[in-house]
Amino acid sequence: YDFANDNRFLITFIEYEGIDVHFGFANKNGEVVIPAKYDIVYNDFLYADDLIIVGKRFEINYGTLEKPRIYKWFLQGLINSKGVELIPCKYKNLYTIRNNKLYLADNCVLLDSNGTEIIPYGRYLKIYDDFISGFSRTLSNTHLWGVIDINGNEIIKEGTFNKIWPIKNDYSSIVVERDRIRYEIPFA
Repeated sequence: YDFANDNRFLITFIEYEGIDVHFGFANKNGEVVIPAKYDIVYNDFLYADDLIIVGKRFEINYGTLEKPRIYKWFLQGLINSKGVELIPCKYKNLYTIRNNKLYLADNCVLLDSNGTEIIPYGRYLKIYDDFISGFSRTLSNTHLWGVIDINGNEIIKEGTFNKIWPIKNDYSSIVVERDRIRYEIPFA
């Protein structure tokens, strides 16, 4: 492979271990920067300051020894171009929101790019809408709706309204419902 003519900051490479495949990253000289220890890679290192989502295979047997039912998936995490795991590979799904500054894990944990939990696991059943216009709907474990901002501050206290409608980019307000009457709350 012609590493020198690849435009990426780090180049993905593959190592085989039997039938297993592992991914790592090398520089333009072909020198290994991040060893091949990930089972899946979701992005490329185009620039030195990129952060990318990687994954490690996880298997669990829900069956018995006689009749196994093995489920496989990847637990995802976040690394920088030096191979430092900023967010450990422990989430079933991890994706970036807000220009790679925030990450939503398992649809209920909000983290910054250093892996610091802004909203910890268990606080909400689900966080919706990916912080469109800086806000996101939440659903609590008791199935009450609320709205938070990108810092995790509660903007609309959960349980104030029976329903909060999806937040859209082209909306100028949040549509809420209480006792079958809809209201509009303008974005501040």
